[in-house]
Amino acid sequence: MKLLFYSLLLLFVNGLNAQFDFINVLPELEGNDLIQKLVEDYKPVTVLDYSTARDTLYKVIYNENDTVYGVYTHYGVYLPDNVDPSTYLYKNGSPSGINAEHTYPRSKGAADGNAKSDMHHLYPSKINVNSDRGSLPFNEIDDNQTQDWYYGQLILHTIPTQNIDEYSERISQYFEPRESHKGNVARAIFYFYSIYHEQALNADPDFFDIQKKVLCDWHFQDPVDSLEWARTWLIAKYQDGKPNPFVLDCSLASRTYCDFLSDGCRRVSNKDILNSNDIMLKIFPNPASEFIKVKFINTGFNKIEIEVLNILGKKVKSFSCFEDGSEISQFEIEISDLNKGIYVLKMKSDNKEKFLNISKVFIIK
Repeated sequence: MKLLFYSLLLLFVNGLNAQFDFINVLPELEGNDLIQKLVEDYKPVTVLDYSTARDTLYKVIYNENDTVYGVYTHYGVYLPDNVDPSTYLYKNGSPSGINAEHTYPRSKGAADGNAKSDMHHLYPSKINVNSDRGSLPFNEIDDNQTQDWYYGQLILHTIPTQNIDEYSERISQYFEPRESHKGNVARAIFYFYSIYHEQALNADPDFFDIQKKVLCDWHFQDPVDSLEWARTWLIAKYQDGKPNPFVLDCSLASRTYCDFLSDGCRRVSNKDILNSNDIMLKIFPNPASEFIKVKFINTGFNKIEIEVLNILGKKVKSFSCFEDGSEISQFEIEISDLNKGIYVLKMKSDNKEKFLNISKVFIIK
């Protein structure tokens, strides 16, 4: 199942980025050197004790209008004031209660110490779903093979007839979170495996590697949204001011564990844009579903290149046109083969080094 929540994504005024916000993290490093430096710069010395960490998760980090939602099901429980959050939400361990999910399982390296209490990989979860996930690795599951489907209070054993992307899935070997949480899972695991690497290897040296490929896919398919960005900084307040760096910089994944995915995350900087206010570029209709027409005032360059990028910064279409001496050029681009969402049309000069204009395109179906 694949679904990108485009409404949560922003395209920067000063550039293109797949995620809500962006901070460059150690851009000169990659591979083991980068991982080692991430540990030096982002491993917290102080975290909350486990009991306080859970209470903080429920009362502060994941409290939405006095309700705490399980990340795998979007099942919510109202949390009143003046109660012990963990005890109240636990509901004596009943299936309708909520407890803390260790995205990197306790049996795989998060059994004690800071690794157990680090909130960058802890999430609220409906108790029975947390139990069913257990220490299963994450993976994509063929819908026809799925044994259990989880959403709200529902547990289905057949393919849902509606809202299928809202469901988490399970078979005996794997667990697949619902679409909107997949990127969060990936970045939490990248963080844990980097920061608590020794504990992870000692517990199970294969656990990370068997799910690495799909986690890389999820990281790029489900970029950081505004909530994830805000929450990593909220958590940082309780952990030496240190956020999850994999939330801050979407390129960290490809520079550490996902080097087999090229060009997964990139930005366009203001310094690369030449006279963008002076080059008139009009796109119509916009939004569109079948085609768009592109009209622009000729630039004085012999050749103009147009690229269409998806929200991950990956080129999905490209065109070249030669200016014929007329004042205005116009051409049509077929877009019926593209999925709905936000795209960027980038206009470059013939020297391929300067961007002349950047515009958003909204594709609807």
